[in-house]
Parts: sequence; structure tokens; C-alpha cells
Amino acid sequence: QRLHPSAVVVPPLPFGLSYHHTGFAGTMTLSPESFIAVCVDIARSLKRNGIQHVLFVNGHNGNTAILNVITTKLVYELDMKAATSFYFAQASDVIKQHSQTARFGHACEIETSVLLALAPELVRQDALTAGDLKPASLQLAFNNQPFALQVPVPFHEQTRNGVFGDARLASREIGEAIVETAIERTLTFVESFLATYPDK
Repeated sequence: QRLHPSAVVVPPLPFGLSYHHTGFAGTMTLSPESFIAVCVDIARSLKRNGIQHVLFVNGHNGNTAILNVITTKLVYELDMKAATSFYFAQASDVIKQHSQTARFGHACEIETSVLLALAPELVRQDALTAGDLKPASLQLAFNNQPFALQVPVPFHEQTRNGVFGDARLASREIGEAIVETAIERTLTFVESFLATYPDK
């Protein structure tokens, strides 16, 4: 509402890049090539309708690296202005304040809190659990640790149940604080984005 009529919201994509989850039954993923093609085609369609700016609002860390490639393609190949957001970055200070486990980030106290704030009917309270982590042998490889390198390590090699963190520690109040912070900072960026790069 705050950005109306300067911004439109495109329906969300139901799939993304989830190779790292394929060790768990039921995982569906796009290949990097397919994900790039879909996002670039959507941007082309928007450009045909006069839209010059695109912001990808990302809720899945598996998409982060490839979205940087996509936004680069849009800027330099389609002559658009493009950016990508991820709430873990936009609300990193609030997340740090409320994270209670050394290794968190998937089906954890943070992600579950966000879901409690946005769609509580999807949270199965009786199934909330802590991560069953496997001993880590690879050093400096996990992106929530200082000095870590970026290494694509499948989740099933790191956690027996797919969880990093403890979903039992989640609350709607924590989720609301994270969501409100991410939204406010993203809106501030979009206002600056549109002012800095006005339509041609």
C-alpha cells in the first residue's frame, strides 16, 4: 500500500533451487538453468509492459546465489534495474537477537517464528522439534560461522531430520518482529531504488 501505485506484486514462484534438500523425500527443485530461465522470462514480460525495475523478494537461502546471477543478467543484458532481498539479511540484527541455538537457519526458531506470524495454520505444533545434527568434519564450511567458505554441502549430510536450530523455541511475536523489520527496510530500499533510478 505504501508503494502504490509505483509497485506491483507478481505472484510468487512455488519452486526454487533446492538441490541441497533432495536427500529428504518429497523435495522438488528446479535446476539453476531452469530457475534463471523462468526469472529472466518473467522480467522480460514485465519489461514489455513498461516495468523497468525488478526486486526479487526471496524467502529461501538456496536461491540467494543464483538470484545474484539473475539480477546481473537483467542489469547488463536487458538494461533493467534489478535487486534481490532476503529477510535473513534485511532483519539480521533482529534474527541475531532472537536466535537461541548455535546452528540455526532451517525449520528452526527463526523460520518457524516467521511462519507463525505469516501463516500460523501451516505450523504443526505437535511436530516442532530440534535439529538432530551430525558431527561436522568439514571445517570453515558453514555460512553462519565466522570465516566460513561457501561449500554446497547436502543437508542430509549435516542433519538427520532436516532441522538446524530448534522450532520449539519459536513464537509469533518473534516472527512479527522479524517480518516487520524486513518489510520496513525493504520498503525503504524500494523508495530509494525508484528515486535513484527513475523510469526512462
